[in-house]
Amino acid sequence: MPRSAVALARLTLSQNAPNTDAQLLSAFISSRADDPFAELVRRHGSMVLAVCRRVLSDPHDAEDAFQATFLVLARKAGSVRGSNVAGWLYGVAVRTARGVRLTRDRRERHAAPDRKRDHTSPAPAPDDALAVAEQAAIVDEELAQLPELYRVAVVLCELRGLSRREAATELGVPEGTVSSRLAAAKRKLASRLAARGVAPSVAFALLTSGSMIVSAELVRVTTVAVSGAAGGTVGAAAAAVLKAMLFDQLRAGALVGAVCLALACGGLAMTGSADAPAASGNATAPTPRSVDDPIAKLIAQLGSESFAEREAAEKKLKELGAPAKAALLAGLKSDNPEIARRCAAVLPALRRADRQRATAAFAANPDAFKHPVWTRLKDITGDGPDARAIFAELLANERAFVAIIEAIENPNAAERLHRTAHARLARDLKDWYAAESKRSPVTALTQWSPERGTCPAMLLLGTFPGTEAVPAQRVRLDAPRDEHTAWHACWAGLGAEHRPTPGALGRPPAALQRLFVAWLGARENPDAAVSGFSTLLMLDCREGAALARAVAADTKRTERARGWALLYLAQGGTAADTAAAVAAFGDTREFASSHERTLQMRDIATAVALKLNGEEPADWGFSVRRGAAALKSVGPHQLGFASNFVRDPLLKAAQAKVTELTAPLRTAPAPRAKP
Repeated sequence: MPRSAVALARLTLSQNAPNTDAQLLSAFISSRADDPFAELVRRHGSMVLAVCRRVLSDPHDAEDAFQATFLVLARKAGSVRGSNVAGWLYGVAVRTARGVRLTRDRRERHAAPDRKRDHTSPAPAPDDALAVAEQAAIVDEELAQLPELYRVAVVLCELRGLSRREAATELGVPEGTVSSRLAAAKRKLASRLAARGVAPSVAFALLTSGSMIVSAELVRVTTVAVSGAAGGTVGAAAAAVLKAMLFDQLRAGALVGAVCLALACGGLAMTGSADAPAASGNATAPTPRSVDDPIAKLIAQLGSESFAEREAAEKKLKELGAPAKAALLAGLKSDNPEIARRCAAVLPALRRADRQRATAAFAANPDAFKHPVWTRLKDITGDGPDARAIFAELLANERAFVAIIEAIENPNAAERLHRTAHARLARDLKDWYAAESKRSPVTALTQWSPERGTCPAMLLLGTFPGTEAVPAQRVRLDAPRDEHTAWHACWAGLGAEHRPTPGALGRPPAALQRLFVAWLGARENPDAAVSGFSTLLMLDCREGAALARAVAADTKRTERARGWALLYLAQGGTAADTAAAVAAFGDTREFASSHERTLQMRDIATAVALKLNGEEPADWGFSVRRGAAALKSVGPHQLGFASNFVRDPLLKAAQAKVTELTAPLRTAPAPRAKP
């Protein structure tokens, strides 16, 4: 770039400061100078960084997304209207931060299985931190989807804190126009948020809280990145967003072309040609869609200017019940905020009425009963008496049953509903423990009984697609070591009615075990398998063998997950599962350690293989009990060794014994096929 152009741009900035976004963007486009772009970063950096931090909890990831957002602005500067820089940046920031989060999660899921992982439990968040983060994500999503005119008004006045007059100057429109756009934006946003269970007052509090300070160093690094020195993560994130924008443009162009082609073809079909034969008198025209649909009229009446008409339509829709549900679900997407808001208000009442009808029908004739919630449950648990007892618990809990209905009707809401149920269990456990302070944290899991139906509902919601990444909410009781995951605690609570004595854990029914195993199999969190299989062992559950086989054979799983799966197979598996243990005979990765001993994967694999083939690990040098419970609760002192000098000869002899015992299985002839 000529020095004269740079000097001219700087002189222009110094003489006319403060500049509007349009002037800064124009100066950057014409000169590609650092100063105008750096001013844009400083002006909008706080808003962009706050968005990135709400989506990405890690500050380093948030700074990468921050830089990538402004890198996209530099690449697309020529196509951005100067009066809409703030709104444009907000939408790109949300999109970029989500892309960084997806890339990070994908990288963590496919990390090398032999990578050393830190298993230290993170510091627990406050009880309501999960709900706040969930609501913030919903607010950012809905605001980013608002039309451009409305979004920029909210960003300027609510996020940047400009007055109506200042925003009007920035946009180049009358102050009254800004006020009307802002009011319309708030109405639309409120209706969309209400449909997703977020109060408008909470939404704007989330948007305006947590203001971020952008350091001078971050401004400098971002400006340098725009000049061509972007790092790998930043450059890749920006490239992904630019590619997505290009696809959006191509889709829009294809849609316009398709519409034009359809209109042209339609015109030819209507006009016909001179040589076309006359239409037969017997031909029938396609039946037009009825415009007199009474439910459609009621939905439209929800947006009437008359308050009385709106109230009457809402009351009538509630009375119609199930036949109106499809139209109400479609009405949630209406451009009229009043229609969308009232549809969202009617649906919970219909779901509650659905539960009442289901309760009566199930009580009258459980054998012939049909319902979407029951269908989903019995596909997992079977339809035996235990499964019917679980369904009766769900019916008894209105909040839980209504949430499952909503997830079935709107699968996109399943993640939010499961996350909310998860957080509620964690909060209930902590509240119970605070109220019962005389109890010991050690026995908390054997004494707490959650609200009826709460645990099965959380587990069933966790089997819906899209809920796989919901993390386990940790609950701190007294000391730093007294931490339990909400699902671990609720699983202990599931057996409350089956405890042989107060304060003891009983084996839950088979249907309940299957529900937990289905939930556990859907989890992406690598630590879930560790706590899950240890819980199955603790409660002596027998329904997890198939999942344990899959986890033990999955080389992408962590060593702790595979180790616990093998330990579970020692209790619930057969000699045919020996192959999974033999595959880990040479695995020297550390499973656990103490001051005196270390426990390696090959130690677990050898002990499990012995147990599966009728041998007692205690006879082969392992410090474990004899009998069925030999490998139920293990650690370095039970299965580990002080050194490889002690370990190697014992394992060699034990593994040779396993080879000897399994030889008949390997050499047995295959059964002849019947003629």
